[in-house]
Amino acid sequence: MFSSMLELFIIGSLAGLFAGFLGVGGGVIIIPVMLIYLESIIPEKYLYLVVSTIALSVAFTSSIFGSVRHIKNKNLYNHTLLPIAIGSVLGAIPGSIVSELISTGKLKAILSIIIVFVSIKMLRPPKKCIENGKIVDYPPYLFLIGFLVGVFSSLTGLGGGVIFVPVLTT
Repeated sequence: MFSSMLELFIIGSLAGLFAGFLGVGGGVIIIPVMLIYLESIIPEKYLYLVVSTIALSVAFTSSIFGSVRHIKNKNLYNHTLLPIAIGSVLGAIPGSIVSELISTGKLKAILSIIIVFVSIKMLRPPKKCIENGKIVDYPPYLFLIGFLVGVFSSLTGLGGGVIFVPVLTT
């Protein structure tokens, strides 16, 4: 029992470190670990729902601290924030409805595909954020990006950062 708790503590700490360095959250690590640890305890019908709820609760809490830090450092661009935020909230609604209709196996497959996509995207060189001393505007489809991230976040349990960071920086 103690060794399992110690393992989970170490994994959680590494996930937190990963989240802090890359700004993408620890869900990429935490969700697969929780699925492995909890599959013998929680019925498969509820497993992914429980794991994604826990993961999104952790992501929400940790994102508050990251947001406060970025606000203090004036790293907040209001013209991008509003369409992304509204799209994310609206996208979470159909995503959560669909997640109840999909089997745990299919949700694991969706999670795996998203992690592979994000990993490949992160290997690309970053976009230029500033040209000629001015901040480069993001594309006008930020609302759509936010909506899709809301859908995928509520489906998989991954926080939005794991998708937003690679999409908006590469």
